[in-house]
Amino acid sequence: KKDDEVVVLVKGDNVFGTTVSKSFERRPGSKSGGRSGSNGRSGRAVTTELRSGADTVSVSIASYRVVESRRRGRYAQFLVIYCEGSFRDTVGVWKRYSDFDRLSRKITAASGEGCVNVLGKIHPLAIESDENSSHGGSGSDAGGDDER
Repeated sequence: KKDDEVVVLVKGDNVFGTTVSKSFERRPGSKSGGRSGSNGRSGRAVTTELRSGADTVSVSIASYRVVESRRRGRYAQFLVIYCEGSFRDTVGVWKRYSDFDRLSRKITAASGEGCVNVLGKIHPLAIESDENSSHGGSGSDAGGDDER
């Protein structure tokens, strides 16, 4: 087995259904979400067209697996599914617990206060807007460490 070869030891589906989605109002005359970037396939720049309505983004943890490599040892990975708009705009990547931990620390540092304080100010049933909708949150209390 090569140093970077990964062998899957255990895999399974996420039975808890942890999907989170958020809709953002798109205003007439503004770019959809005001973003542009690469489409990932051809490397061409993509700019969203002008329209009104709403953009929806959803993120879910679809499954998990425990893998092993000679270089990194044994660790857990989680399949993160990101969907922007329709199902045709879906991307899935395997991420380690340490990736979530790093993201949580960045969010906490950027917000200037703890995630619990930020999330405590968000009303879960708000339809029009959240005061802190740009802060996001992190569910990085999965426990354990993937660096074993």
